[in-house]
Amino acid sequence: MQILTLGPKFSGSYKIAEKYFPNSIKTPTENPEDLLNEINNNKELFALVPIKNPATGVSTSWLQRIINHQAYIWDTLTYSPKLCLASQSREITTIVTTPEYFEMSKTVINKEFKKLRIFQVPDVKNTIEHCLYNKQVAGILPIELSQLLKLESLAEHLNNPQESQITFALINTSPNHKIKNKSLIGITFEQSKSTNHLLNILHPFKEHNVEIYNVYSLPQKDKQENQSFCFEIQGDLRQARFRQIKVFLERDLKICQIHELGGQTNMFGQQN
Repeated sequence: MQILTLGPKFSGSYKIAEKYFPNSIKTPTENPEDLLNEINNNKELFALVPIKNPATGVSTSWLQRIINHQAYIWDTLTYSPKLCLASQSREITTIVTTPEYFEMSKTVINKEFKKLRIFQVPDVKNTIEHCLYNKQVAGILPIELSQLLKLESLAEHLNNPQESQITFALINTSPNHKIKNKSLIGITFEQSKSTNHLLNILHPFKEHNVEIYNVYSLPQKDKQENQSFCFEIQGDLRQARFRQIKVFLERDLKICQIHELGGQTNMFGQQN
């Protein structure tokens, strides 16, 4: 099994691949589009990408990317980093962090280091670069990573791992038929008719007694004519009632396109 992970070798995506797929071939990939193009070109490849974190909730941008590339979620897995504040020295003026890691550790940081400037960067790679090139900068990093980089730990236990779970999706270009409990579907229809169409879409789910847990509005590109949503629903996408809903909406009413994203199998004991 070969898995593409998002970000450098020490990223959360890579760590979760090490934990759940220790015998797999793991290939770090920096660019999200490159990662998705790779799995489109090689049907044997899997990838691990972040779809939910404590700072921003569900990553609708990643759900939209998965739909756009006609990929499927095979399962969801969680990673709970143990964070520390690390630097090359104790003479620091600035703390660099990702928004996700700051959200997890802000109670301790705001209390113990309130005089320091907080600078947020897009990813862990940027945090590392700032720490390595400037001795007056400390970064909020997973403890294992700070040790690997041989940085001095200025403060540990910045977060509660039980409350700091990041959810990753294991994706592939073919669907996983073992998903039983909760499933995700992408629904796309014309933007100009979005209000009436959304109401028409919700009705058959009610008629077939399919519970909808969440509805996420997915991001649009500039001047895009279509509107996309992601529904988190009850049950297995292979059930007859879901098949009937899909045929009714796509073939009979002809008001939307449905992409069966996949969901969670609980094969690894994961919790929502």
